[in-house]
Amino acid sequence: MAERKRTQGLEIVRTPGMALVAIDHPAWDGTSLSLLRDTLVTLIDQEQCQSVVVDLSRTVSLPGGVFGTLSTWAERGIEIRLLKPSAEVQRMLWFQKFVVPIEEQELYALTLEERGLSSLADDAPWREPAGC
Repeated sequence: MAERKRTQGLEIVRTPGMALVAIDHPAWDGTSLSLLRDTLVTLIDQEQCQSVVVDLSRTVSLPGGVFGTLSTWAERGIEIRLLKPSAEVQRMLWFQKFVVPIEEQELYALTLEERGLSSLADDAPWREPAGC
């Protein structure tokens, strides 16, 4: 049976060996990132959770540190999954390079191996910085 906990705009659903984490803010900021980081420390280090699913279905904007936080845990052998990422999240460069779909566009796995880009927005092509 799953155990649910909701606090500070954060919802955690625990099942044996896995936890689902959802932050109810469409545009995450530094506070949301800190909340995620602290929650993962508790779930993984204290509660020995080996698999974490981060629900991104209501999220349209993430700070850059989210990928660093999640990849740090993946490097330690924790299985990181992303649930229903919005189109905005899927367009992020780190998502396109280090995330692979695993079930009908609903669930994605974070991988440590860089993969080819699926598509970048044509309206914002990469340009070499001038004067560097």
